[in-house]
Amino acid sequence: MKLVQTFWYSPDRPTGGWLHPAYNLMSWALSCLQLRQFYDNVTLITDEAGKTLLIDELGLPYTDVQVVLDDVLAQYPKPLWVVSKLYAYALQQEPFLHVDGDVFLYEPLPTDLLTAPLLAQNEEISDYYLPYLTEMDRAFSFVPPAIRWRQTTLHQPISAANAGILGGNDVAFLRVYAEAAFDFIEQNRAYFSTPQPQLNNFNILFEQYLFSSMAAYHNVPVRYVQSPNFQLERPCFEDAPRFQTYLHPIAPEKKVYQTCQHVARRLQLDYPDYYRRISTLSNRRFVSPAQSPLYPLFASSPAPSAPPISWTLNGQRYLQQLIPVLPDASPLPDLPDVAALQASDQATYIDEREHYRQHMAAQTNPPDAVTLDRRADACLRADLTDFDRQRFVLSDDILVIDCQWNWALPIELVFLPDAFDEHVSHQARHLLEAEPKSVKICIEPDWDTRMLVETPYEDIVDVATLEVFNEPHTVAEAFGQLRAFFGPDFPEYESKITKRFRRLVRQLVARRCLVPVEHTATP
Repeated sequence: MKLVQTFWYSPDRPTGGWLHPAYNLMSWALSCLQLRQFYDNVTLITDEAGKTLLIDELGLPYTDVQVVLDDVLAQYPKPLWVVSKLYAYALQQEPFLHVDGDVFLYEPLPTDLLTAPLLAQNEEISDYYLPYLTEMDRAFSFVPPAIRWRQTTLHQPISAANAGILGGNDVAFLRVYAEAAFDFIEQNRAYFSTPQPQLNNFNILFEQYLFSSMAAYHNVPVRYVQSPNFQLERPCFEDAPRFQTYLHPIAPEKKVYQTCQHVARRLQLDYPDYYRRISTLSNRRFVSPAQSPLYPLFASSPAPSAPPISWTLNGQRYLQQLIPVLPDASPLPDLPDVAALQASDQATYIDEREHYRQHMAAQTNPPDAVTLDRRADACLRADLTDFDRQRFVLSDDILVIDCQWNWALPIELVFLPDAFDEHVSHQARHLLEAEPKSVKICIEPDWDTRMLVETPYEDIVDVATLEVFNEPHTVAEAFGQLRAFFGPDFPEYESKITKRFRRLVRQLVARRCLVPVEHTATP
């Protein structure tokens, strides 16, 4: 079956939803290269700028390139990026699957799915669509008959087809659907002619919701690659390729630093030549030392030998707001005692973190990050039995601080300054009102960028797992320790605990927090 990808480049939106433009290009490269592992017919539909980037400069191995989007994109507001995909659907004359540039396949799709009339990634059953459907009913001058029929006839939970993958063998239906989507947009031009702060969010109505509505209206069956609400869980790159063969980080995940690093490192490990090309291109086109905290990762020349390790969390600005009770915060029981305990807990955390920061910043000969990644990757590629026999221990290069409250802040907020204060206020209030409990905050150096990454662990399985690996254990031994930790109640929750434990161990190995016992310290 023919596979299609659609890429367009906008100078005022070069990131494509990712944290940084280089990650956008790395995502496209990794997605394309993985598709070409399994399929011989992969077409790129793009504009002139997209062809220059992906084909002329990066040399991605698409089997066909169609430069047809410049005129199409010029006719619509830039937030309506979905028109590029709709146009790609309308162009097709044979069975096809459109694959987004942030979908990563590690095995071919099941052959029985390739015979389906219609195919999509997964069914989304969610009230997320509700505010946009409500605004559609209020303000749109035209709504397609299939949507009206669905609203008035099918009394079901709101659902849509996620278009990470979308296509099928019913090419006639797909063409009619694409034409209906363009008509949906055209007949509501008046609404889009004035600035709309949520305009970007209507893309899901024109594509995903309309697709599932028309399929139901015309009684055309849809098969799905994944189970319903597949994307509610964070994509686990550490599980690929042995334990997870389909990855698709949704929009918020593309701004999470660890997700971006997983994509970059996977590309660097499996396709080092393309990684170098993107690093060089990014250094030339997108970044300079003064513009980006990610500069060392993408520099085409070596970074300075010992740049200062910077805090990714903008921590002091955050922490200063926590102990004073925020305006209008609800009163707490025994507030003076709670506040004093919190202040002591916070002070211990800050003190330990600062000593660690100074120690890591003084490292003048940091390890080769690629070597560390290859070592971790070799461990993760073992089959389950061999993996269980491997012996790991917490690396000497990380710091685990025991706290009673979670003093770490989601890393992505540093890159969303406009939203920072609102999120900080919400989290500060939540933290002030939280009861004390066991929290482990894992601080690790990212040797590529010379930044520190803080990850809090509050779930009891996570806390117990970190505790066990203070000493060297095989994975099987550690799980035995966990079984003893939970005592007689373990069998009732064994399935859930086993899944969480194994995922956490693989995650820690991938991040080089758990290392083989013969490699416990910085080389």
